[in-house]
Amino acid sequence: MKLRNKTVVAALALVTAAAAGAGIARSTTTEPIPDANGVIHACYKKPIGPARIVYSAANCARGEAPLEWSQSGQPGPQGDPGPAGPPGPAGPAGPQGEGALQAFESSTPVAIPITESTTGLFVTLAEPGTYWAFAKGVVMKAPTASTGENAFSFVFCKLELDFVGLDFMPTSRLENARDGDEVWFTLGDIVQTTEPDQRLKLVCDRSGDLPLQLVRPRVHALKVG
Repeated sequence: MKLRNKTVVAALALVTAAAAGAGIARSTTTEPIPDANGVIHACYKKPIGPARIVYSAANCARGEAPLEWSQSGQPGPQGDPGPAGPPGPAGPAGPQGEGALQAFESSTPVAIPITESTTGLFVTLAEPGTYWAFAKGVVMKAPTASTGENAFSFVFCKLELDFVGLDFMPTSRLENARDGDEVWFTLGDIVQTTEPDQRLKLVCDRSGDLPLQLVRPRVHALKVG
């Protein structure tokens, strides 16, 4: 019995020595490889010797140095931006948004005569709403005037919405003897329409002997609400 016990002890000693010679870490832990942070640990024999995988740097023996690396790798430095690409094609026009401004404008004749009745120029406001409206033009002697040197006329222009008066210019007198006599005016107002297709009009009246004309008249409306 004593001989058999001595034989068992000797065999265990040989196994232990073989394990040490093979470089197997004698650790009592059961931690996974890589660790919870994704790091793999190893030990290598200094200065340049074989390496072995261990659970942690604490498993390195005397004469070994720890070594570790990440299983997933670390992000590298950001690269330089690439060159700008060519411009893309223009996209289709989007739908008109709510509250977008709408403009309405009359034709702009070069000149129209102002008769003793009413000379008018108008623009139709297609939709009910609130508009900023204005009109402008120049009143001057007609170039074909053949009246006497002392002939004169009074002129009065106003802005109307379906015969309802808005802004107006003061009554002005133009004389035949004063070449280049002319009246510039700009009329403006805020109007509220309640029905579609109401007319915004520029109306000019003349009284007297001197023929007059309305030059470059314009009526314009901008829908703001």
